[in-house]
Amino acid sequence: MPQLIVTHPERGEVAHDLASDEVTVGAHPENAIRIEDPSVSARHARLIRANGAYRLEDLGSTNRCRVEGQEVAAAELASPCRIAFGNVSARYEAGVASPAAPELAAFEESVATIFKARDALQQQNASLAAERDAARAEATRLASELDAVKDHLARAAGRDRQRIATLENETGELRSKAEKAVADRDRTAAEHERTRGELATLRAAAARFTAACRDLATPPPPEHAEPQPSEPTIAHTPPGDIPHALAGIHRSFRAFAQNPDDLDLLGEVLLRAYSLSQQTAASHSSTVFNLASALEALVRDLHTIPTEITSGTIRSVGEAIDLLGLLLRPGALERSPAPLVHCLAAEGAERAMIAAALESVNLRPTFLDHSDASLATLLDTRTNLILLTRIESASLAAVKKSPAHQATPILLLGPDLSNGEGIDDTIPLPFNPHDLAVKALTWALRSQLPRA
Repeated sequence: MPQLIVTHPERGEVAHDLASDEVTVGAHPENAIRIEDPSVSARHARLIRANGAYRLEDLGSTNRCRVEGQEVAAAELASPCRIAFGNVSARYEAGVASPAAPELAAFEESVATIFKARDALQQQNASLAAERDAARAEATRLASELDAVKDHLARAAGRDRQRIATLENETGELRSKAEKAVADRDRTAAEHERTRGELATLRAAAARFTAACRDLATPPPPEHAEPQPSEPTIAHTPPGDIPHALAGIHRSFRAFAQNPDDLDLLGEVLLRAYSLSQQTAASHSSTVFNLASALEALVRDLHTIPTEITSGTIRSVGEAIDLLGLLLRPGALERSPAPLVHCLAAEGAERAMIAAALESVNLRPTFLDHSDASLATLLDTRTNLILLTRIESASLAAVKKSPAHQATPILLLGPDLSNGEGIDDTIPLPFNPHDLAVKALTWALRSQLPRA
């Protein structure tokens, strides 16, 4: 008689005789063969007899049926064959084994062993396939990360090359600016010496002409009259000429400030600046002369190179003119020492250019780097002006909070940050050396004036 031998999880193998034309299998008690297992549906499958053999049909179970390891919806059963209802194994046999056939039993046992080995290999293969898929996914992820790193490095290298090219261009511009500043300084010095020589010649000629006129206008003395001493020749500039020159340059500058595109007005400012520089050379302190001559050099630059005319350079000219008006008052800066300037700048061409510009107006800067030790030195040192080549908010805040520097003006060579971040004034890069000289001397001298 055909049998279905079910291997129950708890009871082991249980043989069920197949005597009916239809035998139902499932977890529900009404089934002919009941299998109590979570993987078996209530009505899992049925066995239908036809022509002396049985046919297996799946009844829409959740975990399906398998015959010889293959999932089936329906299959003709051969004897013997292995069946799985969900996770429960079973064996279909068309008849009970005869005691006289031990070879058949041994063969069936061998087949069962082979099936078990096959199932174990299938499970191992599935595990290896899962590991292979996981390894492929990990390799794909690592390859993606490697591509992202390569792309980032390529972009960083491009940015570095561009930054190096920019720095090289800026260095070339600074070198050209330094050469131009030196040439301008030499040219201005030569023109100044030539003008001084011409002025001395004119003064000598005027003195000779005055003496000649006086000799012609004075009648000869009586024969026995006592000789009268002659009046001394006045060689210095009359005091009234400088206020007149200062008032004139104020008027010319106001007219130019309202029409900065009019180079004729700027030319008038230049002539008056030259006149004021020459007059202060003869009758005032070197400090006033330095500021007046630096003002003349800056105005000459603006007249020669109109592209240098900006709101910043116009402001520098106006502030220098206003300060000259204060310095020419009696008692201004009497017995004041030379202004002190401290500059935070890295060593190199830029520091040399700054030094050349400031020394043109007799300012001797003390250079510091941007280290913490230099910052500590600056905090304990009184000075009339601090010049920065870069801005660091924390360092700047520490300087402004220091009792020694709460009123010290701070200039920045860089973007316009005046009236903010603790910066009093800015000079754009690349800077005009005469603009730097005028602005630095103006701020340093202004800090020495008595406060109102």
